[in-house]
Amino acid sequence: MRENYSKTIITLLAWIALVILCAADAHAQDNAVTGKTYAMYFLSFPNKNYSDLDDAGLTHIHMTFKEGGGVSAMDMDGHGLYFAIPGFFAASYYIVNFRMGFESMDVFTGMTGITINPLIFGVGFFLIDYAQIIPYVFDGFVIEEMSVT
Repeated sequence: MRENYSKTIITLLAWIALVILCAADAHAQDNAVTGKTYAMYFLSFPNKNYSDLDDAGLTHIHMTFKEGGGVSAMDMDGHGLYFAIPGFFAASYYIVNFRMGFESMDVFTGMTGITINPLIFGVGFFLIDYAQIIPYVFDGFVIEEMSVT
């Protein structure tokens, strides 16, 4: 049993080292989201009826993945973080008191996806007022690249 435990630890440490190496090199890769603004289209399913596209909603947002791990969504007053390695990313964004019409709500979104320059694809969910979860799929393309140093 001890032998399997040490092999598991060694394998885990090797994977962690590989992820760290990839993350350190991510800003130099062409397929990383860092320093890019994407026009992203979210196809959401508010009633969880995945087979009826007439019931789905389409939303368009510009998202910027800043250097240092920050995310900005159309300059809305919120906070976001992301983690990226070449070709893959995971991100979250949180807005308190987001105003839509006469309503105000708290919105959290979590997403994960892949990038194939200049395209982006993935899945995620919206958490509305801590009570309603709305899953979505998204795609998009790069509309602006900032210089990453």
